[in-house]
Amino acid sequence: MSFRSALCFMWMAYFALTGYPSPVMVTSARAISQRQVILARPNPVYVAIGASDSFGIGTDDPLTQSWPYDVANKLEAKPHLINLGIPGATMDLAVRAELPIALSVHPTLISVWLGVNDIERHVSLATFSLQLQALLNSLAQQTSAAIYVGNIPDLTLLPYFSTWDQTALSEQILAWNAAISFACSLTGAHLVDIYAQGSEMAARPGYLGKDQFHPSTQGAQRIADLFVVAMKTPSSNTMEGNEKT
Repeated sequence: MSFRSALCFMWMAYFALTGYPSPVMVTSARAISQRQVILARPNPVYVAIGASDSFGIGTDDPLTQSWPYDVANKLEAKPHLINLGIPGATMDLAVRAELPIALSVHPTLISVWLGVNDIERHVSLATFSLQLQALLNSLAQQTSAAIYVGNIPDLTLLPYFSTWDQTALSEQILAWNAAISFACSLTGAHLVDIYAQGSEMAARPGYLGKDQFHPSTQGAQRIADLFVVAMKTPSSNTMEGNEKT
């Protein structure tokens, strides 16, 4: 059992023994609360689909320092955020648990950042690619939102992956990022190139949280900046949370 799988198991056991809700239940409760707010508010609505980094794990305050929260605050349109990030989520879980909520709130702006958990759990690239394409197709066909997809960062820079074969891991990341780029081109989603920031990440160890895996508060702010820059790029056909044209 890997460290992250063991951690996930211990976390779930803790919730079961203490009576506290699971991460999925916490995320669902947060999303329901956020969804209720938009009933009395006009668009724009920003939905973040993701895993623990989207949830805010690694920051000092996940509720107010996650990178999607920073994105919403940095956009002049000040979209209402519905953060669907589930700690430990793979693409499969996102399709099953996050996608239905995303579709139900009629978003005008969507971010998707997934894949690291799939790599860690040895999900095949073929499976991941099909699930990603299904997710993006559903979002593109059933919403009018502009969609932004982050790719896989350079995992060779993370201490957690230091025991992996670094050459094989580098090749794997390139292959997965090519698949993510292809899925974006098929569906009209906009690629946010997180991988290209590898040298900056290496030079700023403060971007990693105390667990040396998730983004710190500072790292979350930097990720938010990358998404915001992409969202403000004229070629992306959206400007600060407006619908795609």
